Amino acid sequence: MAAESVSKTGEVSAPSEVGAGNHVSKRDVAGLRRLVDNLREQNAQLARQVNELQASLTAARARSARQTGERRIVTVLFADLRDSTPLAEDLPAEMMVELLNAYLGALARCVLAEGGMVDKFLGDGLMAVFGVLDDSGDGAGGAARAVVQMRRAVEALNDARALDGEETINFGVGIHTGEVVFGPVGLPGRSDYTAIGDTVNTAARLSGLCREYGVDAILSSETAARLDGSGPMLRELGSANIRGKARAMTVSTLV
Repeated sequence: MAAESVSKTGEVSAPSEVGAGNHVSKRDVAGLRRLVDNLREQNAQLARQVNELQASLTAARARSARQTGERRIVTVLFADLRDSTPLAEDLPAEMMVELLNAYLGALARCVLAEGGMVDKFLGDGLMAVFGVLDDSGDGAGGAARAVVQMRRAVEALNDARALDGEETINFGVGIHTGEVVFGPVGLPGRSDYTAIGDTVNTAARLSGLCREYGVDAILSSETAARLDGSGPMLRELGSANIRGKARAMTVSTLV
């Protein structure tokens, strides 16, 4: 952890990683650290909330769906931590687990706040589905709003990490809307209710394009077309070649 210095006026100099000449008050430092402590406490509650929500959804859908699955139009979101491999090499395992819990917990809360379902955690990322818990739409708007919340949550985490002299983190999100098949996958009594199909694969591949375009979120044209203009603003990025797709896809990002 980088050292901090306190001046006679009571100002705390941020660690060198924040940048020379930057000063914050001791109140700001304490506030950010309280935020981190609160995020850690909320992670334990998050796990229980997600499990309860998933269990309720699984029971309800399993009663109505055939064993072969149920087709639905939804919006799938993939989010992953950028440059996680170098981080894992540099950080002790315990600190990496703590970082992932804080990061994934923050993102999952954003998903739940916008009516999404956390389908699964994927090591340094997550897959979420919107339009499942609410049958009134395809979830495109909720997914877009969740990304806006994710930006704020990760920014807060980075502010706290910078004050402690720790490396900041970045994330990438891919969003696509289309048809999936929902159904139980696994052994009887040990199955997960999950989404399967090309829509899922496309969302995952879009998240991998964020680095190429220098953005933190990429939406497909199918998702963009379903946003009614009342939500976050979009900026078109152009046509992208998606692995497994015969035709290029027009993609956008959130402004």
